[in-house]
Amino acid sequence: MLACSASIAPTIAHFSDAERAAGNEFCLRTLALMEELALPDLDEPDDALPKPRVKGTRRSLRNRG
Repeated sequence: MLACSASIAPTIAHFSDAERAAGNEFCLRTLALMEELALPDLDEPDDALPKPRVKGTRRSLRNRG
């Protein structure tokens, strides 16, 4: 719906209805996953202990040689 009035409208016009539906479905699943990853504590009760953060294995750009 947004694409009809957005700058991507000319590109979207080349897609079939099935391709648009698949694109919409993909975007909605991606947004739902992003929300789940960004807000995981919303499903837990207020008195639950926060989960400890696990340090990643990525090295910073300064440490790369």
